[in-house]
Amino acid sequence: MLTLHFELKGSVCVPCDRCADEFDLPIESSQEFFLKLGTENAEESDDVAVVSAELNEYDIRPLVYEYIILAIPMHRVHPEGQCNPAVIEMLNHGEEVVEEEEADTIDPRWAALKDINLNDK
Repeated sequence: MLTLHFELKGSVCVPCDRCADEFDLPIESSQEFFLKLGTENAEESDDVAVVSAELNEYDIRPLVYEYIILAIPMHRVHPEGQCNPAVIEMLNHGEEVVEEEEADTIDPRWAALKDINLNDK
């Protein structure tokens, strides 16, 4: 059996989820993958593969790609204060407009529910 140990450390260029500008996101990961010798090639699980004893090479490129993808967090944003200020200003302005509209207009269906008295028994 062979144990492959992968240490990944570097950065990946990704778009920011908040402002959509690209930035270099540092990543760091440590993974292990096991190769078992057997009669035919097969995958037992996500981190174990069975390979023929006659196999001279094993392509690790798909593994490295998968480990890099897994090291990228779901929520990718710039460090605080580094987002595009024009986009952040537009986002903040949009929130103010929505709050003003909500305060001014109340849906008549919801207004009718205000009159219900739930304390009567």
